[in-house]
Amino acid sequence: MIFFTKIINLSLSALLLLSLSTLSYAQESITITNAWIADAPPNSTMYAGYLTIKNNNNNAIKLLTVTSPQFQNIEIHKSQIINNIAKMIKQHGLFIEANSKAQFSPGGLHLMMLVPKNTLQLDNKINLVLQFQNNITVSVIAKVQKRLSK
Repeated sequence: MIFFTKIINLSLSALLLLSLSTLSYAQESITITNAWIADAPPNSTMYAGYLTIKNNNNNAIKLLTVTSPQFQNIEIHKSQIINNIAKMIKQHGLFIEANSKAQFSPGGLHLMMLVPKNTLQLDNKINLVLQFQNNITVSVIAKVQKRLSK
């Protein structure tokens, strides 16, 4: 009986290590760079966030949500010109094709960051948590910066 218990425990341990290494591999295959938040007037209730997500996988991935302890809500938006009118269209997740990237930048995809819990100032560092399909979570720090002029 002890022999079988040891075999079961070893099998469970090996299975746990395998699942953790798979999760680690999945997280490493998604890289996030150039994360920043555009400054806004004092007492603003909305900010725009930008970043680049690189999918190094051989399969498409889906970004489900973005959250931050410093904001009440964060939505994924896409700016589009429709009938000569600029509109922001809320995205319900975002697919990123295999071995490609999604660029969040002014005038295109962006994070609409709603109701900050504290007043933001230049150089503040904001923690963002990106939740992808298959329970993959990636955290990144975004810095509040001056909005780029065109």
